[in-house]
Amino acid sequence: MKVLWFSLVSSSSFVSAGGYNGCGWVSSLEESIAKRDDVDLAMAFLHPSSDGKQKVGNVTYYPMRRSQSMFSKVDRFFRVSRQDRLELELCKRVVDDFKPDVIQVFGTESSFGLIARETKIPVVIHLQGLMGPYLNAWVPTGYRMWDYARRGSWNPIKIALGLRALAFNRHAAVREREIMRSCKAFMGRTNWDRAFVSTYAPKARYYTCWEVLRPCFYEPGEWTPPCRPVFVSTISGPLYKGHDMVLKTARVLRESGLSDFEWRVYGVSEFRFAERKTGIRSADVGVRPMGVATAEQLRDALLHASAYVHPSYIDNSPNSVCEAQVLGVPVVATAVGGVPSLFAPDRSSCLVPANDPLMAAERIREALETPNSFRSHCSACLHRHDRDAIVETILAVYRDVAGGSVSS
Repeated sequence: MKVLWFSLVSSSSFVSAGGYNGCGWVSSLEESIAKRDDVDLAMAFLHPSSDGKQKVGNVTYYPMRRSQSMFSKVDRFFRVSRQDRLELELCKRVVDDFKPDVIQVFGTESSFGLIARETKIPVVIHLQGLMGPYLNAWVPTGYRMWDYARRGSWNPIKIALGLRALAFNRHAAVREREIMRSCKAFMGRTNWDRAFVSTYAPKARYYTCWEVLRPCFYEPGEWTPPCRPVFVSTISGPLYKGHDMVLKTARVLRESGLSDFEWRVYGVSEFRFAERKTGIRSADVGVRPMGVATAEQLRDALLHASAYVHPSYIDNSPNSVCEAQVLGVPVVATAVGGVPSLFAPDRSSCLVPANDPLMAAERIREALETPNSFRSHCSACLHRHDRDAIVETILAVYRDVAGGSVSS
């Protein structure tokens, strides 16, 4: 079977091993699928340079290059809809060249999903972040849209970039609706995914399929909590990832008498804007930004942490939570988006409301006192992310879609 992937994430063959958070779940899945003799896999993605399609091992790669001229870069900045059309033309050329039996698009965040309305080849979209719901939670309590523009101080270029990012995400949310109307098959894994498809593509077929984790998290390891409390979080740049939630919760922990702890936050190198908004200095409340780390560094940090804390205001199925779970680390997470689907009913005490630092601090203290009640059953989580089972599920979806159960 010939399968073509479209992904915003480049293959691990085209990025350095030290890229942002290493190579993610798409590359991990690619590694597993590439071992199959019954799949002829191709992968297409935007790339700043391209020498045309390349065959590396068992996978054909299509790095799609957009014009890098100054005019084109300015045009992309201001005319997003036109860029959608140009990117769609690149996608159509790849489809015409590879002639797949099935097309899989990773996420609705890009223009790639629009290929479903341009081809008769069956298309299945694997849901990731959901742009409409994300935009709804884009601005946390206490912030304004303007904060996204001025978070880089009063630098006019940074303000323009902030306003453009907001405009792009508004456009992406509208485009996502068109993608949902165009596609007839979706893969997801949370109740949030299912509700989204049921609402915006009620006639589409929905398949449940979990995600492959990065390889090192499947390696055996023993959780060894430190003598001094150490908490770990992994977040990225957007404010909805809960920068202020970390600072506010850390302050409540200090005020409750738990002063000798360290909260290591990976993925960011500073909290300056959240500090200005909350009036809380990270250094004063034990919060330590760690910057970007490799998968191996994160695994080691988790195995020697008291608990993993996920503070986001919106998320679907964050792999950072899943990685902590498979390692048997106590987890406290906000009950937003698809996150509750990652926890068994008897582990609901691990969840806290968004923007509730008081309850988050209480749950963290409980995780220190009774860690086993906050540890998901490691074997069950490993089963959920079993690589072989996920590959078989995806191949079954391909066969079902290609066999005519889903018409384009």
